[in-house]
Amino acid sequence: MAMEMEGPLAPWAAGLAGRLEALGYAPSTGTVQMRLAGRLSRFLEKRGLAAGQLSAEVVDDFFADLHAHHGSSWPTPKSIVWLVEYLREAGVAPAPPPAPARSAEEELAGRYRRYLVDERGLARKTVIARERTALLFLAEHRGCQLQDLSAADVSRFVTRQCRSLTVRSAERLVNGLRSFLRFALAEGLITVPLASAVPSVARWSGAGLPRGLAPGTGRGADGEL
Repeated sequence: MAMEMEGPLAPWAAGLAGRLEALGYAPSTGTVQMRLAGRLSRFLEKRGLAAGQLSAEVVDDFFADLHAHHGSSWPTPKSIVWLVEYLREAGVAPAPPPAPARSAEEELAGRYRRYLVDERGLARKTVIARERTALLFLAEHRGCQLQDLSAADVSRFVTRQCRSLTVRSAERLVNGLRSFLRFALAEGLITVPLASAVPSVARWSGAGLPRGLAPGTGRGADGEL
């Protein structure tokens, strides 16, 4: 199972292989895990990062890079939890900072974020944008139970938010909201498929707008429009 490794994790390659054996991984599965660890080590090296800088954000970036170049069939951050734990126990990787007290809305948004990363394997930028939309939606309905919201509530939220957005930003918002509402339905937080109530973003162009009036046209006899 042991293998040569390049990059910042190389000094701990033997220890990582030993941890996999201790966890009961089959040799073939352990080999796959060690190859993944080798990819992570080379990723750190390319980014100019040391093993001690292996944070949750760096792990997310690593898997986002894998999915971008090799498709969503690659594993998720859950697959290297054993590696991160080993490095923390060895005093290499920093322990996660104590989590500050979070609101119910933040807890739910965090669950949604983990779903987007672990189950959907989405790129980090997409995850951040969709989590932001979820937090915005939850903040606007703070104190309300999601199951009590109606299609009208969803439509009003989109209408209010999109007034000040470009078409592209509005499309990102409605896509993110649909995604969050599908997640909420799958989690049993709502019982009605509210994602279908999210209105589409109307497209428009200046070609259909009326052009400026020529001097002396469009006025009545009194000279008013």
